Amino acid sequence: MKKNLLSKAILAFAGCAMLFTSVIPTQAAGNQALAAPYSFSNVGMANKKAFKKTNSIYFGVDTGLKKAKYNASDLNISAVVYVPKKAISKNGSSVGVDITGVADPNTYGKDSEAVVLINKLTCGIETKGGKMSTSGVNALTGESTSLDSYMKVKPGKGKYSGYYILKINNMPYSYIGNDAASGEYYLRDVVINVYGQKCKSSGVLYVDNVKIRAGDNTLCNYTFNDKKGTPSYCWVTLDGKQVTGASVAKM
Repeated sequence: MKKNLLSKAILAFAGCAMLFTSVIPTQAAGNQALAAPYSFSNVGMANKKAFKKTNSIYFGVDTGLKKAKYNASDLNISAVVYVPKKAISKNGSSVGVDITGVADPNTYGKDSEAVVLINKLTCGIETKGGKMSTSGVNALTGESTSLDSYMKVKPGKGKYSGYYILKINNMPYSYIGNDAASGEYYLRDVVINVYGQKCKSSGVLYVDNVKIRAGDNTLCNYTFNDKKGTPSYCWVTLDGKQVTGASVAKM
């Protein structure tokens, strides 16, 4: 699952900028999440053009944190990602998750000043020898690493039995471009990139419970279940274009 995290983060930022005013429609209240249909092809990252067009989806949320700056090294993100089991049913298939941030050093919402915050680890699940396992890559070194501190995976039950549930907990940002994360910023957007390798399948991906913290203080917690728990703007993009059918939907 090693890859160029910075280039993917820049792609994520480009998608955010293009659709900054796009609003995902909200459905009836209930147990809801940010949802998007997907159709992954049987390609890996080596085929960059095909991979970008089919296998890398960006979920974005506006944080609404306009009133205060926060030290980048204090910020951390939690989220829950629902990945269909069939997406990694083939031996050698994998689904990864990156969490990046779009941050403004001086003026909130000024794209020319924006920087990309990159999370400490890329995390995901893969199938080896017919069994599901977790995998992690350190964003600074590109080396494989343990995910025990930041992600737990469990198979869903009941109506979620067709999913693996990835719970990402307090994932810190470790660098900005090639520099260590430091300095105070307005955290404008959080972008969660879900991508598949060699996993030909289609269905619906869900992202839920997006929580942003600075140290021990919770800045926002988006459950998508009602107006208060839904960001002002959220979007889903694939190859820089909004995903048709994406919505805040009942699970």
